[in-house]
Amino acid sequence: MEENGDKCAPATMTLMGGPIDTREAPTAVNDLAVEKGIDWFKRNVIMEVPFPHKGSHVRSIRASCSSPAS
Repeated sequence: MEENGDKCAPATMTLMGGPIDTREAPTAVNDLAVEKGIDWFKRNVIMEVPFPHKGSHVRSIRASCSSPAS
């Protein structure tokens, strides 16, 4: 998007990842994803960007309060 001059290009991007082949090296995160399923995550983890933030009620995000403490 940035390369094409798109005005909607994000200022920053965070990439998060785990093992490349999760079948070979499953983690607790993988187990949770299998146990709960996508619908559970949509209902309990994903939320709309709140007003007055840019993108409010247009974009869906994973709430930072759902992040594990470091």
